[in-house]
This record gives sequence, C-alpha cells and structure tokens, in this order.
Amino acid sequence: MLASNEAGVVSVAVQVGNISTLFKFDHGEALQSIIESICKEGGLSFVKNRYALQFIRKQGDPFLAARFVTEENRHNIIDGTELKLVYSAKELGRMILDNLKTNGDLDWALEKLSGHIADPVFASVVQGPCYILVNRLFSEESLPPKLLYYCLKFILGLLKLNYLKEIDETLVKLLADILCNRKNIGVSVIEKTLLILECIAKTQYNQLKESVDFEDLLYYLKSFESSNIKRSALALINALAANCPIPEEKKDMLMIMNTKRFRSTINSSVLFTGYILGNDLKEQLAIYQSLILSLNKELFEKADISLNKLPDLLPIKRYSTLEISAAKGTDNDARRRSAESCTQTIDRANVKWKDNVELLNKRLDFLKVVNNDIWSQPVNTSLSKLVYNCLVYFHKNYNRAYSFILLAEGIDNFIRISDRVANMIAKDILNVGEPPKPNSTTFYLLVFSTFLDDTVEEPALIEELFSQAMLHGERTKREMKVKTLDDYEKVFKITKQKLILALRQTFPESRTFEELQLALSGISYSKASEGILKETESKRNRFYKTSPAISDLKASLRGSLIELIKTQRMQYIKERTQFLDLQEKQSGKQKEKNYLYAQLSQSGYKILYTKDPEINEPDKMSCMFVKHIKSIVTHVKKTVNQSSQNAEVMSTITLTLLPTTNDIKPLNLITQSQEVADYWNDAINCLKGNKMKSDSLRRELKILLDMELEIRLLDLNCIELSIPNEAPPLPPSPPNYDFHLQADDENESHC
Repeated sequence: MLASNEAGVVSVAVQVGNISTLFKFDHGEALQSIIESICKEGGLSFVKNRYALQFIRKQGDPFLAARFVTEENRHNIIDGTELKLVYSAKELGRMILDNLKTNGDLDWALEKLSGHIADPVFASVVQGPCYILVNRLFSEESLPPKLLYYCLKFILGLLKLNYLKEIDETLVKLLADILCNRKNIGVSVIEKTLLILECIAKTQYNQLKESVDFEDLLYYLKSFESSNIKRSALALINALAANCPIPEEKKDMLMIMNTKRFRSTINSSVLFTGYILGNDLKEQLAIYQSLILSLNKELFEKADISLNKLPDLLPIKRYSTLEISAAKGTDNDARRRSAESCTQTIDRANVKWKDNVELLNKRLDFLKVVNNDIWSQPVNTSLSKLVYNCLVYFHKNYNRAYSFILLAEGIDNFIRISDRVANMIAKDILNVGEPPKPNSTTFYLLVFSTFLDDTVEEPALIEELFSQAMLHGERTKREMKVKTLDDYEKVFKITKQKLILALRQTFPESRTFEELQLALSGISYSKASEGILKETESKRNRFYKTSPAISDLKASLRGSLIELIKTQRMQYIKERTQFLDLQEKQSGKQKEKNYLYAQLSQSGYKILYTKDPEINEPDKMSCMFVKHIKSIVTHVKKTVNQSSQNAEVMSTITLTLLPTTNDIKPLNLITQSQEVADYWNDAINCLKGNKMKSDSLRRELKILLDMELEIRLLDLNCIELSIPNEAPPLPPSPPNYDFHLQADDENESHC
C-alpha cells in the first residue's frame, strides 16, 4: 500500500482512458479542483461539471462498486484506492437522454442507464425523463431480450431507491403477460420481471391480483433450475399473500399455499434439489412457513362448550378406588405403579365421549393423590381450540400414554401441562400468528414435507408435535424425578429444546413424523441442556448488544475499566521485561542471541535498559527520558522457521521509541510475543497522554465489561431479560402541597 507523509493526502491510482497513473489525492482540496488537475495530467481539456471520479468496481465491495465520488463518500478514498475519470452523472444522463429521444444507439444508452442506476447520484438525475422514454419503448415496439433486460433492470433500480412508487398499469399487464405466456426469453428477464412485481405487490396489489396467477408462479418453481428464479417466484407468492387486504381472500390464498400440491412442489423443486440453499431462499421459505402456519391463528380462540368433548373419565371409577387411595402417603414409585395398573384397566375400558365441559370441573378423589400439592393455583377450565384439538388427537392416537399421564399428574395438572405444552409449540416454536421475522432463515422441513402422499390421511402438525412433546416430557420427568414446580420448568425447557433440535435436523432427516420420532429419540438430556445453555447465552449477548439501558451501563463502566487496564499496563512495564537484541554474535557454528532488559523507573520519568541481566541498580543502567520520546512505531516481520519439521511462520515485533531530537538514539525493543508488544505499546501511549489502541486492550476491555455486567445483572440470570428500553415516566405532581413533616416532640405530644 502506498503511503504519504502529508496530512490528509493519500496516494491513489487514477485511470484516464486506458492508462492508470499515481496521483496524490488531497482531502482538503475541492473535488472539482482535483478533477481539473487530473484532466491536465491526462491531456484533457477541463470543463466544469463535465467529468467526475468513479470508484472502480472491486470484488467483495458492492457498496462502492461503480459509484460516483461525491463530497459525502470521498472519505472512503484511502491509500491504494483505484479511481476512474468518467463523464459526470449529469453529462452521462444528457447523452443517454439524447439517444433515447432520437432512437439512436439504444444498446449503448440502455446498457449505461441500467449499469449506473444503482448509484443514487446518477438515479436522481435520470429518474424522471428517462423513465418516461423507457416506458414508451415498452409500448411502441417489441424489444429484444437484451434491451428488455436493460429496461427492466433500470425500472427495478428506481423502485429499490424509492424514486418510483408505482409503475403504469400497461407495464404491469406487460410484465404479467411475460409470466403468463411462459416464453423462453431468458432467465435474467424473468428474474427481473418477478422482482419488479414483488416490489409493487403492496402498492398495486389489485392490479397484480387480476394479472398474476399462482399457477404461473408454481410453474417457475418447478421448471427452472436457477435458484434466483425460485427465490423470486417464492417471494412474489409471499408478497401477494402477505399484502392481500381482504381477510377472506387472504385465507383462500393461504389455503392454496398450504395444499399438498404446492408443498410437494417446494419439497421436490426447492428443498431437495441437491443444491445448497442460499440465505435469500431460506428467508423466503421462512416467510412462506410463517404465512401458511398463520391459518392456525383461530385455534387460540376459546372453544365453545358444545365442542369441548374431552375423553370420558368416568369409566376409571369402576377401578378399585381403594387401591388408588392406598397410594396416599406412599412414595412416588408406589403412586406410579398404582397409576400403571389403573392404566391397564383404562385401556380395556370402552372410553366414551361427553358433550359437556363440566368434566373439567370435577375433581375425582383418586386423581388427587399424585402431585396436586405442587400447583397452588386452581385450574382454568376455559380451554382453547388448540388445547382441545391436541388432547383429542393425543387420546385418539396415543391412548395408553394419554391415560398414563392423566393418572400420573391428576386432572388439574394434566390440563395445565397440556395448555402449557400446546402454547409452547404453537407460539414459541412454530410462531403461529406472528408476522415473519426480518432476515430470519429458520424453517422446518416437516412443515413442507409432511405426508405428501394423497392416499394417506394427513395428521395435523401441531397436534402430532404436542403428542411427541407429552411423551418425551413424561420420560424426561421420570428421569429427573420431578418433585417441585422448578423441576417442571426444567422439563418444559428440555422438551422444547429437544423438539427444536429434532425439527432442525439437516437433510434428508425429519421429513416425516417417523423420522422426527427417531430424531427425538437420539437427542440426549445432556445435548438438550447444552443447547439451552447456548440459546440462553445467545439471547443474553443479543440483549447486551441491543438494549439501550445496557449500552448506557457499558458507557458508564468503560472509563473506570480503561483506568484499571492503564494501571495494569504501568505496573507491567515497571517490572523488568526481556527483549531480543538486534545484534547476534557468532560463536563457532552456533548463534547466541543477546537480550535487552527494559523497564520503567519507579518515578515513571525514565525508560531504563541494559544488556546485563545481573545489573539491577538504576544508576548503572542506560536510560531514555519519557519526555524525550516523540512517538512509538511498530514493525512486524514474519519469517519461516525451516528448522522444524513443519514450517512455522514466526512473527518478530519491533517497538521503536523515536526521540524528539536527532541527538538521542532511538530505542528498539524486539519481542516475539504479541502480548508483550501490546502492553508496552499501550504503556508508552499512556505516558505520552495518548489513547491505548492495541488488540489486547479491546479484548481485555470486552472481557472486563462482560464480567462486570454478569456481576451487576446476576439477579437476571434465572429470569427473562426484561429491562425496559426507556426510563419509567415520572409520576404526576400532587394535587396540593399541604403537607409537612412533624418534629419528634410534636409526635410524642400526640401519643
């Protein structure tokens, strides 16, 4: 990288035509003056506002790629930046406009127009007149695919920069015809068409609804291998469904998206094509999942009494009540054996259904003997449709487990646990009813690939997950030997983590419920616990980064912690440090290294150094006064150690203390330890009144801040982090100020 000794002046490469030259770019000079100097060096006649500088497109730097240099972004020009002298945005826009008006060189004009439209400076110049002319090209003649692509790219650029909110209705119909006709006019043209329609889905929904059909979009999902086409088609489907203003129509669209045919297409054409899914495609799959799962929002409503037909518990009464009562006062194992024995009787009984919800209010005496002392609050008998459906499905498909858990927990606990588990699955895992999270890439294969065979009766997703959660939750409860309410909370967390890990299994697992059950069986308690710890740590880190209250607390702690690090640095260099010496003397065939020993004097005014390790008296050591140090310069030299079997790259760091005058010799401190170099660098900067800038400072400051936050927020480790983002409002002023504090003697007189 090129360097310059002048302040504010950097060395850049400027391309004029096909020739690149080095140029000193002065940030203190006006931009037009710099362009004038470049024109003179390049042999061009300078005309004000005719030429401009442009960043040369670089791989991995999309923000500055082909952008015009302005006063707002010129700070990005540093040593080694590559620039290009081009026509200014106004001049280039004028040339493009002339070609479009006269139907001149359309290839050149549209290519330049679409190539620079991502630059807001250029877009602000051409967005008005050029859009009118480009729109005219659409209506007057049939454009070849190449020019059509340029026009679509230009319009898409205006939409993304918000220079264009809507497009003409004729253009909407033309774009819709491109999709409906399904002509092979090029992948890039189809991709830009889909992206434009996605951008206007919110503002021009009514026009799109009449012109674009889901069947056409499904065709592009199936028939094209391009991941960009699949992503754009899926994004347009999501945009149409999300922006539908009429609830009934939106529900119909979501039901179409949730059909086996649509999910089967996504399953075969998107998920299991053998290609790695990009984050853009994953984000659209997450949105699609959120939309089709929102069909279950109605399940959160309270179920009608006439619909609450829970399994009949009365046949259990035919079992010997005396045997159940005998379990009172015994240990949990005896209760469990009694419950298992009773379960066998239930399995043989002909369980009926009741049409009345009053069964929930009945407290059967033989069900009170197990665990009812754990829950202090009475059960809420108003069930939601979600819990009711889950219980009915659980009883129908897992009758023995249903009866066993019911007897083990008791009616009140059973209902509470069922309500908690059902809502945990719907709200916490599947996020039913919540809008799609921005930039989320989390989706579950099971949502798209559950029983795609039409010959198989498809079970409900939430109900099956509920059943698996109840089964594995009961198993976890037995393994943990649950006795308290806190133990139940741990069971819920472990069960939730197991479900999440099983649903997130990589391809091709977890495509059916059978594979989900196998995945759940393979997740141990320790693995689930480890996942909970990682999730908790991740939530805490996100909370620490985003909470304004935490940011204010960090800012208040930073100063004292920096002072603490500063004290440590000063104390460190007051102790003797061993450095390498520049000179090496030859002794036979071996090289013996000399060492230099340096330290800060106890008074803090001198840097003491010597080559003799036995000299400890300051008077016998050489010194360099701190006030004579102008600056410290760091140089890193990397060498390859060929003596070892594996060639190792070794770094030698040289700290050079530059004096204020030429009469004083610079002091070189050489070390192979980055930590030693950072500590001395920080300490010298502190002595000179400068800021510490080492990597060790940033690392240690982060560690100390995290430790201090952990200590100060220790009480929040076991609860959800809920520190408010804003300070609480001040209470209102009192209605009057007719109050005063009475003296002690007055209070005693009234006693």
